[in-house]
Amino acid sequence: MNIINQTSQWKRLLADLYSGHKGTFLTAYLPMPGAMHNYQWRNQIESVVANAERLMKRNHSPEDIEAFVKPVRRLANETHLLETSGKGGWVIFRSESQFRLKRLHMKMEPLSVVSSSFHIKPLLKWWENTENYYVLNINSEEACVYERTNSGLKEIDSIPTLGGPLYSWMDTWVLENLEDLSKPVVLSGEQWAIKSFLENSQMQNIFPRSVVYNGMVTNTKDLLEEVEDCLIEEVMELKHYAKKDLMDASKAGLASFDIHRIAKMIVSGNVSKLYIAEDAHAWGLFNPKTGDLKLHNNQLDCRDDDVLDDFAELAMKKGVEIFLLPKADIPAGSSVAAIFKANLHPYNAPTPTLRLEHVAS
Repeated sequence: MNIINQTSQWKRLLADLYSGHKGTFLTAYLPMPGAMHNYQWRNQIESVVANAERLMKRNHSPEDIEAFVKPVRRLANETHLLETSGKGGWVIFRSESQFRLKRLHMKMEPLSVVSSSFHIKPLLKWWENTENYYVLNINSEEACVYERTNSGLKEIDSIPTLGGPLYSWMDTWVLENLEDLSKPVVLSGEQWAIKSFLENSQMQNIFPRSVVYNGMVTNTKDLLEEVEDCLIEEVMELKHYAKKDLMDASKAGLASFDIHRIAKMIVSGNVSKLYIAEDAHAWGLFNPKTGDLKLHNNQLDCRDDDVLDDFAELAMKKGVEIFLLPKADIPAGSSVAAIFKANLHPYNAPTPTLRLEHVAS
């Protein structure tokens, strides 16, 4: 569930990922192992290589496969590059022209996908993660910017406020201290200071809720607890309303749980909100120009993709709101749902009879 509207940030992420890339794409999510790190890292990477070789053998020559997996295979002998503290893990992005590693500070399951595009659904989960943010705390003495890290809140910078009104120049100071402008900024501090900042700020990534915290921050653990509670409440509320919107739209004939119909509607630009199961896959072939869809029980080769991932990518490019939910929270046992744009909906009648497709969890 996105805690702020991050469609534009997701578009930039996609543009960055695909810049200079073409052909076959490998995405591997490698969670941080426990004891015996080097041994377990090596096992994970060798499993990624084996999966790539298996999926590519129907469409690529042995020489092309070896050239493609070579930088991944090399990483198995250089696992010291992956050694780091904290939870989460690493993501490998490999195309025919580039090889990249990205560190993610979030819980992840091991996953390796070789297909016609990068597998981004777990990345979307990272974007909505409630441990991926900054805190701006303001009181009568000072304003202080913190970053949420594995070990808690890390102070980045502070300036005196002198107990006066907060002017728009503070935006510049705050933005200079934010390394990642896509992360939300949670406001905390004295109520007058929060109100004054909001009246003057033009920042686009301010979190919709704030935390009233009077006095100086003497213990960041206390502040962190209050901020985390605030974030969890917001996410839970958004999930509640998102599911309610889906149910209301379904009763009005403006929603569907039919994966084939949704594929067509995304392509036609007739979807306003897309709901995707974060814990399911639907393997097959999806044509992003026509909406044609063919599903398979399992991934057959590197041309197959998780079409739920394809839906998310195309919807993102079209500016559709995307919500990730557990499959159990999507009605009728479906792995995907969509709310249509009312003014474009071709029928003023209930949705056709539900057709459930086989989806491998």
